[in-house]
Amino acid sequence: MLYSQVPVEDTLWFKQRLQAPYSIEDLLGVSVRDFFSYDTRPKLAIFLRSVLLGWIGATDDTPALAILNLLNNKEGELHPCAPDAYSLGMDKPISDALINPLTHHLQKQGVQFHLGYKAQAIYPNKARTRIEGVRLHTDSTVLADYYVFALPAHVTQSLLAETSPALSYDYVLSHGF
Repeated sequence: MLYSQVPVEDTLWFKQRLQAPYSIEDLLGVSVRDFFSYDTRPKLAIFLRSVLLGWIGATDDTPALAILNLLNNKEGELHPCAPDAYSLGMDKPISDALINPLTHHLQKQGVQFHLGYKAQAIYPNKARTRIEGVRLHTDSTVLADYYVFALPAHVTQSLLAETSPALSYDYVLSHGF
């Protein structure tokens, strides 16, 4: 029996691995690759790589601690030992579980959001390695350190690839950010 080409034994093992008790100390320095035994569970690795990279940008070398709260579908406050990581509960609407708490946290940190605008153009820096500005449909330009696009991942990826080859999915996958 397979789920997305992953043997049911590996699927069950994965679920048990997520639910097993672990301490922060146990996970410090442990990569996603090691935590999920990619070397001995290659079909699980193939499935998880695409899910984790596409969903949260995690690679094989991402610390396991950085993603476990996301995978465990918890609700809660900011993680005390990793204040930029958030425990998510997806048993309620995504706006209540993810978007509103994260927006509130970022606004408390001084982040400004430009909601309800359409991006007309993306301007890369001279090296074409970062986004320097975004022109909105109102013809105003937003300059920022980081940008968040509320678009499906494949649309965002295609926009970034057009802007700069260094921001394409294949380049990021092979080189990282």
